[in-house]
Amino acid sequence: MLSIKIVQIKYGNKLVLKDVELKASSGEITTIIGPSGSGKTSVLNTIVSTNDTISAFDFAGIDITHMDDDEKQKFILKHISFVSQNYDFISDLRILDHIKLIHEITQSSNDYEEIINELNIGDLLNKYPNELSGGEKSRISLYLAILKNPDIIILDEPTASLDLYNTQCVIDVLSKIKTNKIVIVATHDEKIIHCSDKIYSIEGKTLILKTEDNHMLCDKELDNVDKNYKVI
Repeated sequence: MLSIKIVQIKYGNKLVLKDVELKASSGEITTIIGPSGSGKTSVLNTIVSTNDTISAFDFAGIDITHMDDDEKQKFILKHISFVSQNYDFISDLRILDHIKLIHEITQSSNDYEEIINELNIGDLLNKYPNELSGGEKSRISLYLAILKNPDIIILDEPTASLDLYNTQCVIDVLSKIKTNKIVIVATHDEKIIHCSDKIYSIEGKTLILKTEDNHMLCDKELDNVDKNYKVI
């Protein structure tokens, strides 16, 4: 279980959000919805920065608000992967090199080959970041986040640049990994919202729990999508 309370989020003198409370658990996809500019990305950025506006940050009984900055950063690196819309690649390294680097950092040799296949990125591994489209970068960023094997995966608009086919592939992967990870997604995508277990909405400068334990059907639509449909 992850439980977070944020006193406020401000940019300069502008109050964006206040009195934010969010809870997320393994086995669930927890989504944050709201109009563009309402603060969805700000919530995610605040969670991963663990700054002083967070009054409570409890994960599995560990409250990191009492840690010093170095301890907080070590906690984030170990337990959280964040996939932002500003893809974090090293420009002169191929994707295979990024994978090797994560293996060195995590001391793991697991390639999650099934995830590579499910995200349709096998033919992209020898490419450099500047050779990839936005949709390809999005799917690879998700794969690299999973490769780190964190407890918590946080994603900002992960399907924004994807076609229908690859959107469904990403949803299938998120539905698969949620069994043993906390998955938090900020999104406008109705397909992700439809497959969510818990939905928070930004309203009146705060976060409102709209639905919980939806048990909505996450329809498998790949069979209904033309396999020749253009893949981004």
